[in-house]
Amino acid sequence: MTASAWNPNNGLVPTVDSKNTIIPEYQLATAGQRTFNLKNFAYAVNSGALAVFKNGKILTKNKDYIEATNTQVLLTAGAYDKDELYFVGFVAISSTATVDAQLRADLQGAAGATVVFAGNDSVGAVLDTIQLVNYAALRAYNGGRQKVSITGYMAAATPSGTVGTFVVDPSDNVSADNNGTIIVDALGRRWKRQYNGVADVRWFLEGVTHTVGLQAAVNAEAVVIVPTSVTLNSDTISLQSNKKLIVDGTVKRIANAASDSYLFVNAGGAAGNYNIRIMGDGVLDGNSANQGASDRQGLIKFQAPSDCVVNIRQAGGNKYTSPNATTTGQGCIVYTDAIRSHITVRFLNLWQREGILIDGASKHCSIRDVTALGDGQNSWSATSISGVNAAYNKILNINAENCGATSVVLDSTYSQADQIISLNNQFNNGVNFGHTGKPATKSKGSNITVINAGQGATSGSTHCGVQVGGGTTDFELSNVTVDGAYNHCIQISDGSSKVQLKGANRLTGALHGCGINVFGADKTRISGVVAYSNSDYGVNLNASNDCFVSDCDLRGNTIAGFSATGSRCAIVGTPCSDDPIAISVNLVASGALAAGGTVTVANGNINGFYSKINVLCRDSAGQAAGPIISSRGTGTLTLQVTNALSSVGAPHNVSLEII
Repeated sequence: MTASAWNPNNGLVPTVDSKNTIIPEYQLATAGQRTFNLKNFAYAVNSGALAVFKNGKILTKNKDYIEATNTQVLLTAGAYDKDELYFVGFVAISSTATVDAQLRADLQGAAGATVVFAGNDSVGAVLDTIQLVNYAALRAYNGGRQKVSITGYMAAATPSGTVGTFVVDPSDNVSADNNGTIIVDALGRRWKRQYNGVADVRWFLEGVTHTVGLQAAVNAEAVVIVPTSVTLNSDTISLQSNKKLIVDGTVKRIANAASDSYLFVNAGGAAGNYNIRIMGDGVLDGNSANQGASDRQGLIKFQAPSDCVVNIRQAGGNKYTSPNATTTGQGCIVYTDAIRSHITVRFLNLWQREGILIDGASKHCSIRDVTALGDGQNSWSATSISGVNAAYNKILNINAENCGATSVVLDSTYSQADQIISLNNQFNNGVNFGHTGKPATKSKGSNITVINAGQGATSGSTHCGVQVGGGTTDFELSNVTVDGAYNHCIQISDGSSKVQLKGANRLTGALHGCGINVFGADKTRISGVVAYSNSDYGVNLNASNDCFVSDCDLRGNTIAGFSATGSRCAIVGTPCSDDPIAISVNLVASGALAAGGTVTVANGNINGFYSKINVLCRDSAGQAAGPIISSRGTGTLTLQVTNALSSVGAPHNVSLEII
């Protein structure tokens, strides 16, 4: 009986050798799989035209497998996960019984090496992996092997990053060659890289630029890694949703990149994307030294991102020159109109324009765990969440040094800034809450330290340690330390109201201002402040009404501890002079002081806002010597004697205790 021939799916006529023409098919089993459907060929059932191998060993028909149909084989026992099955079809068999037995004997013995597939690969060899040097060699391959190892070795060279194992997928005839994990050969077969789900960017770099390779990698794979030893020089890369790029090496901007561009952008543009992640222990470098003199560039800009994360060890070095009003909302890493998206840069260095900016109507976003070192001029704010309708955002654990502008900005309602350190920012405020049209209403700032704010300022500038403004209302500030601000340590102004400062606050060394200057900000509440060594007042309530100061220590300021020009303001439990406020006035140093006589005590620490003034008149024996009536005015206290005081005997002194 003569076996019928079968037609390969690819339509090619197999080579006929001196024995038999053989067509192979490789399949990778899943756990428990018993049924295997052939795609490359059909065979005549029970004609001896089929041989089946599992993991390199030939199986026995009707014992190990059953020929169910001319395209289907059933294993009698289920396979294990990733068992390798080879189905070998024989053409031109003339006698089933005789030839089948002989072929099986040949395959099991040394003669098996002489039985060949189309492409001159033996039956024994087809079960082995062939080694090819690169993708070009694999694309040209037309042999019968089912596995290929790309060695990456070129003459006198070390292996390239393309090293790996590829296996034919006979079920796929549509996937495109992506130059990394899928290669299409001369016969149209799809060779697929075997890997654990994390794609190495080096796999995609054969014969192309870093930009093309990195873009191909993130297009093809859900997770791509730039390994520690790798530095890529790339132009703009567009990221789709559900992509994760792990940067453990360095991604550096190409020299002379286009102005007004970024290294990474979201593919959807203003329409937005979701679940994009750029993470790792590596570096994103803007390569500013090799950009054009007037370029404006950044590292990351995601528009309308949701559930996106940047968490990278180091970023910076972007070029951004000639900043002006037309280039607002630009910087090193920028989110606009973001939802539930977050940014962490463990070391942000030498950025230009804004460092990390989340703007627009962003909600439920955060910037956290950032140490920033600026260049003192072109490096504007290190971290900023600022936008009309921005809300429910957080800036946490920021340490910023040598910023050219305000170190940390929070212009967002129902938001929080906590654990903030600003050191030596050159211009504007150390930390700012609220700008015009972008208030920080119902937000909180806590655990803030600002040292030497506004050190690059010139005479007349208002550069403070902490500023609350922009019409912010119902704002809470606590546990603030400011030292050496150019102007005021803290300023609350610009129509703000219902601002509370509480906790433990130390405000000292304002070079040209007060510990706290409240200007046009009604209903301010201040407590728990120690303010000293400031060049103006400890606390100055300027054109601010219904304000209240309590439980502070305002001693040791140049002009005075306290001043107020608004209405309905009060100060309670707050010492304001350098020493305990006790003044001894001799009413009868010479001669008698008749009833109704007056003495005026002048002292800058006396004003109309102290909650308690005790006036005691005693004789030399310490006995009361008559009641005293007092009237208070800013800087003076007038004492009027009710009963005449005689000059006879020891002088009568008035002790003033002001609390």
